Amino acid sequence: MQCVMFYVALMQPSPMDDRDPFTDRFEPDSQPTPFAEAAPDARALDAARATSVQVGGGSGVIVSRDDDAYYVLTNAHVVGFFNREEELVMPDGAELVGEVVKRNNPIGSASDLAVVKVEAPGKHYGVASWGDDEPALSSTAVQAGFPKNDPAGSNTLADHGRGLQYVTGTVSEDLQRADGTGQRLSGSYEIGLSADLTMGSSGGGTFDSEGRLIGINGRGVTGRQQVPAQDGSNLPLDPDTKALIIDVPAAREFIKDVVPE
Repeated sequence: MQCVMFYVALMQPSPMDDRDPFTDRFEPDSQPTPFAEAAPDARALDAARATSVQVGGGSGVIVSRDDDAYYVLTNAHVVGFFNREEELVMPDGAELVGEVVKRNNPIGSASDLAVVKVEAPGKHYGVASWGDDEPALSSTAVQAGFPKNDPAGSNTLADHGRGLQYVTGTVSEDLQRADGTGQRLSGSYEIGLSADLTMGSSGGGTFDSEGRLIGINGRGVTGRQQVPAQDGSNLPLDPDTKALIIDVPAAREFIKDVVPE
Protein backbone atom coordinates (compact mmCIF):
# COMPACT_ATOMS: atom_id res chain seq x y z
CA MET A 1 0.00 0.00 0.00
CA GLN A 2 1.10 3.58 -0.47
CA CYS A 3 2.92 5.19 2.45
CA VAL A 4 1.55 8.30 4.15
CA MET A 5 4.23 10.93 4.44
CA PHE A 6 4.46 14.35 6.03
CA TYR A 7 6.69 16.48 8.22
CA VAL A 8 6.25 16.67 12.00
CA ALA A 9 7.42 19.56 14.22
CA LEU A 10 9.65 19.07 17.24
CA MET A 11 7.79 18.10 20.42
CA GLN A 12 8.75 18.21 24.04
CA PRO A 13 8.91 14.93 26.01
CA SER A 14 5.78 14.25 28.01
CA PRO A 15 5.77 14.14 31.82
CA MET A 16 7.09 11.00 33.52
CA ASP A 17 4.80 8.49 35.25
CA ASP A 18 6.44 7.00 38.34
CA ARG A 19 3.50 4.69 39.03
CA ASP A 20 4.21 2.33 36.16
CA PRO A 21 6.80 -0.46 36.69
CA PHE A 22 8.29 0.47 33.32
CA THR A 23 8.92 4.03 34.50
CA ASP A 24 8.75 7.21 32.48
CA ARG A 25 6.65 5.76 29.68
CA PHE A 26 5.79 8.04 26.79
CA GLU A 27 2.12 8.95 26.87
CA PRO A 28 0.75 11.03 23.98
CA ASP A 29 -0.61 14.45 24.88
CA SER A 30 -4.34 14.57 25.50
CA GLN A 31 -4.63 17.74 23.42
CA PRO A 32 -4.64 17.23 19.63
CA THR A 33 -1.55 18.38 17.75
CA PRO A 34 -1.86 20.93 14.91
CA PHE A 35 -1.54 18.14 12.32
CA ALA A 36 -3.92 15.69 14.06
CA GLU A 37 -6.86 16.31 11.70
CA ALA A 38 -4.74 15.43 8.68
CA ALA A 39 -2.99 12.46 10.29
CA PRO A 40 -4.81 9.63 12.06
CA ASP A 41 -1.39 8.33 13.16
CA ALA A 42 -0.15 11.64 14.59
CA ARG A 43 0.31 10.15 18.07
CA ALA A 44 2.43 7.40 16.59
CA LEU A 45 4.71 10.01 15.03
CA ASP A 46 4.94 11.89 18.34
CA ALA A 47 5.96 8.69 20.11
CA ALA A 48 8.46 7.75 17.44
CA ARG A 49 10.18 11.12 17.59
CA ALA A 50 10.28 11.15 21.40
CA THR A 51 11.72 7.65 21.85
CA SER A 52 13.70 6.64 18.74
CA VAL A 53 17.49 6.23 18.96
CA GLN A 54 20.09 5.60 16.27
CA VAL A 55 22.12 2.57 17.39
CA GLY A 56 25.32 2.17 15.35
CA GLY A 57 24.26 1.14 11.87
CA GLY A 58 20.69 0.43 12.97
CA SER A 59 17.95 1.82 15.19
CA GLY A 60 16.41 1.34 18.63
CA VAL A 61 13.69 2.57 20.96
CA ILE A 62 13.82 3.69 24.61
CA VAL A 63 11.77 1.29 26.75
CA SER A 64 12.71 2.28 30.31
CA ARG A 65 14.50 4.79 32.52
CA ASP A 66 16.21 4.44 35.90
CA ASP A 67 17.37 7.84 37.21
CA ASP A 68 19.97 8.99 34.64
CA ALA A 69 20.11 5.63 32.85
CA TYR A 70 18.01 4.87 29.78
CA TYR A 71 17.46 1.41 28.29
CA VAL A 72 17.30 1.10 24.52
CA LEU A 73 15.80 -2.02 22.94
CA THR A 74 17.15 -3.00 19.52
CA ASN A 75 17.93 -6.07 17.42
CA ALA A 76 20.73 -8.47 18.29
CA HIS A 77 21.88 -8.34 14.68
CA VAL A 78 22.29 -4.56 15.02
CA VAL A 79 24.82 -4.80 17.87
CA GLY A 80 26.41 -8.00 16.53
CA PHE A 81 28.31 -10.72 18.41
CA PHE A 82 31.15 -8.88 20.10
CA ASN A 83 30.44 -5.18 20.58
CA ARG A 84 30.42 -4.19 24.23
CA GLU A 85 29.57 -0.58 23.45
CA GLU A 86 27.47 1.16 20.83
CA GLU A 87 27.48 4.73 19.57
CA LEU A 88 24.02 6.23 19.99
CA VAL A 89 22.26 9.31 18.65
CA MET A 90 19.52 10.20 21.10
CA PRO A 91 16.10 11.80 20.36
CA ASP A 92 17.53 15.31 20.85
CA GLY A 93 20.54 14.61 18.62
CA ALA A 94 22.99 14.09 21.52
CA GLU A 95 25.75 11.62 20.64
CA LEU A 96 26.43 9.21 23.51
CA VAL A 97 28.04 5.81 24.04
CA GLY A 98 25.98 3.01 25.57
CA GLU A 99 26.81 -0.39 27.06
CA VAL A 100 25.34 -3.58 25.58
CA VAL A 101 23.91 -5.22 28.73
CA LYS A 102 22.07 -8.13 27.07
CA ARG A 103 21.97 -9.74 23.65
CA ASN A 104 20.87 -12.99 22.08
CA ASN A 105 22.71 -14.85 19.37
CA PRO A 106 21.41 -13.05 16.25
CA ILE A 107 21.52 -16.32 14.27
CA GLY A 108 18.68 -18.67 15.16
CA SER A 109 18.01 -17.19 18.58
CA ALA A 110 14.67 -17.29 20.37
CA SER A 111 14.42 -13.53 19.87
CA ASP A 112 16.59 -11.24 17.76
CA LEU A 113 16.92 -8.66 20.55
CA ALA A 114 19.51 -6.71 22.52
CA VAL A 115 19.45 -4.02 25.22
CA VAL A 116 21.80 -1.03 25.37
CA LYS A 117 22.09 1.00 28.58
CA VAL A 118 23.16 4.63 28.33
CA GLU A 119 23.81 7.22 31.03
CA ALA A 120 22.33 10.62 30.18
CA PRO A 121 22.51 12.96 33.20
CA GLY A 122 20.22 15.95 32.95
CA LYS A 123 18.28 14.57 29.98
CA HIS A 124 14.55 13.96 29.90
CA TYR A 125 13.78 11.59 27.06
CA GLY A 126 10.45 9.92 26.46
CA VAL A 127 9.97 6.20 27.06
CA ALA A 128 7.75 4.04 24.88
CA SER A 129 4.40 2.87 26.18
CA TRP A 130 3.65 -0.80 25.48
CA GLY A 131 0.78 -1.62 23.15
CA ASP A 132 -1.33 -4.73 22.69
CA ASP A 133 0.19 -8.19 22.78
CA GLU A 134 -1.84 -9.04 19.68
CA PRO A 135 -2.47 -5.93 17.55
CA ALA A 136 -5.62 -6.09 15.46
CA LEU A 137 -5.34 -7.13 11.84
CA SER A 138 -5.59 -4.20 9.40
CA SER A 139 -4.80 -1.72 12.20
CA THR A 140 -2.32 1.12 11.64
CA ALA A 141 1.37 0.31 12.08
CA VAL A 142 4.01 3.05 11.89
CA GLN A 143 7.63 1.86 11.59
CA ALA A 144 10.31 4.35 12.66
CA GLY A 145 14.06 4.19 12.18
CA PHE A 146 17.24 5.67 10.75
CA PRO A 147 17.57 4.29 7.21
CA LYS A 148 20.86 4.12 5.35
CA ASN A 149 21.38 5.86 2.02
CA ASP A 150 17.82 7.21 2.02
CA PRO A 151 17.61 10.99 1.46
CA ALA A 152 15.41 13.09 3.70
CA GLY A 153 11.90 13.62 2.43
CA SER A 154 8.40 14.43 3.59
CA ASN A 155 8.48 11.35 5.85
CA THR A 156 11.42 12.74 7.86
CA LEU A 157 10.76 13.27 11.58
CA ALA A 158 14.20 14.56 12.63
CA ASP A 159 17.44 15.40 10.84
CA HIS A 160 19.97 14.29 13.46
CA GLY A 161 22.08 11.20 12.87
CA ARG A 162 21.19 9.64 9.52
CA GLY A 163 17.75 11.21 9.79
CA LEU A 164 14.77 9.66 11.58
CA GLN A 165 12.12 8.58 9.08
CA TYR A 166 8.89 6.62 9.20
CA VAL A 167 6.65 4.56 6.97
CA THR A 168 2.98 3.82 7.59
CA GLY A 169 1.27 0.53 6.81
CA THR A 170 -1.07 -1.94 8.47
CA VAL A 171 -0.82 -5.17 10.45
CA SER A 172 -1.22 -7.78 7.71
CA GLU A 173 -1.02 -10.98 9.75
CA ASP A 174 -0.14 -12.58 13.09
CA LEU A 175 1.87 -15.66 12.17
CA GLN A 176 1.67 -17.35 15.56
CA ARG A 177 -2.12 -17.03 15.67
CA ALA A 178 -2.46 -18.08 12.03
CA ASP A 179 -0.32 -21.19 12.58
CA GLY A 180 -2.45 -22.27 15.53
CA THR A 181 0.29 -24.42 17.05
CA GLY A 182 1.91 -21.82 19.29
CA GLN A 183 5.19 -22.44 17.45
CA ARG A 184 7.31 -19.28 17.47
CA LEU A 185 9.12 -18.16 14.35
CA SER A 186 12.89 -17.88 14.22
CA GLY A 187 13.92 -14.64 15.91
CA SER A 188 10.40 -14.22 17.38
CA TYR A 189 9.27 -12.32 14.29
CA GLU A 190 5.54 -12.89 14.68
CA ILE A 191 3.73 -9.82 13.31
CA GLY A 192 3.52 -9.11 9.58
CA LEU A 193 3.28 -5.57 8.20
CA SER A 194 2.21 -4.29 4.79
CA ALA A 195 5.03 -1.71 4.45
CA ASP A 196 8.64 -2.37 3.42
CA LEU A 197 11.41 -2.15 6.02
CA THR A 198 14.26 0.14 5.00
CA MET A 199 17.85 -0.96 5.67
CA GLY A 200 19.07 0.77 8.85
CA SER A 201 15.62 0.78 10.46
CA SER A 202 16.19 -2.62 12.09
CA GLY A 203 15.74 -2.40 15.87
CA GLY A 204 13.49 0.64 15.70
CA GLY A 205 9.95 0.74 17.05
CA THR A 206 6.65 0.02 15.36
CA PHE A 207 3.80 2.05 16.87
CA ASP A 208 0.02 1.83 16.69
CA SER A 209 -2.25 4.81 15.99
CA GLU A 210 -2.31 5.66 19.72
CA GLY A 211 1.48 5.94 19.87
CA ARG A 212 1.98 2.65 21.71
CA LEU A 213 4.85 0.29 20.92
CA ILE A 214 3.55 -2.89 19.26
CA GLY A 215 6.83 -4.38 18.06
CA ILE A 216 10.50 -4.10 17.14
CA ASN A 217 11.47 -3.77 13.46
CA GLY A 218 13.95 -6.11 11.97
CA ARG A 219 13.13 -8.39 9.05
CA GLY A 220 12.18 -7.49 5.49
CA VAL A 221 10.37 -10.26 3.59
CA THR A 222 9.25 -8.59 0.36
CA GLY A 223 8.91 -11.26 -2.32
CA ARG A 224 9.14 -14.19 0.10
CA GLN A 225 6.39 -16.79 0.32
CA GLN A 226 7.33 -18.46 3.62
CA VAL A 227 9.46 -18.01 6.75
CA PRO A 228 11.18 -20.51 9.08
CA ALA A 229 9.85 -21.51 12.49
CA GLN A 230 12.13 -22.46 15.36
CA ASP A 231 11.47 -26.17 14.79
CA GLY A 232 12.83 -25.98 11.25
CA SER A 233 9.46 -26.01 9.51
CA ASN A 234 8.22 -23.19 7.29
CA LEU A 235 5.08 -21.07 7.55
CA PRO A 236 3.46 -19.40 4.54
CA LEU A 237 3.32 -15.61 4.37
CA ASP A 238 0.37 -13.46 3.39
CA PRO A 239 1.07 -11.86 -0.03
CA ASP A 240 0.59 -8.41 1.54
CA THR A 241 3.32 -8.96 4.15
CA LYS A 242 6.53 -7.06 3.37
CA ALA A 243 8.16 -6.90 6.82
CA LEU A 244 8.10 -8.80 10.11
CA ILE A 245 8.44 -7.36 13.61
CA ILE A 246 9.06 -8.92 17.02
CA ASP A 247 5.91 -8.86 19.12
CA VAL A 248 5.40 -7.27 22.55
CA PRO A 249 5.34 -10.50 24.63
CA ALA A 250 8.74 -11.56 23.29
CA ALA A 251 10.19 -8.08 23.86
CA ARG A 252 8.94 -7.78 27.45
CA GLU A 253 10.08 -11.28 28.31
CA PHE A 254 13.56 -10.50 26.97
CA ILE A 255 14.10 -7.28 28.94
CA LYS A 256 12.59 -8.28 32.28
CA ASP A 257 15.87 -9.36 33.92
CA VAL A 258 17.90 -6.29 32.87
CA VAL A 259 15.40 -3.42 32.90
CA PRO A 260 14.55 -2.09 36.39
CA GLU A 261 10.96 -2.40 37.53
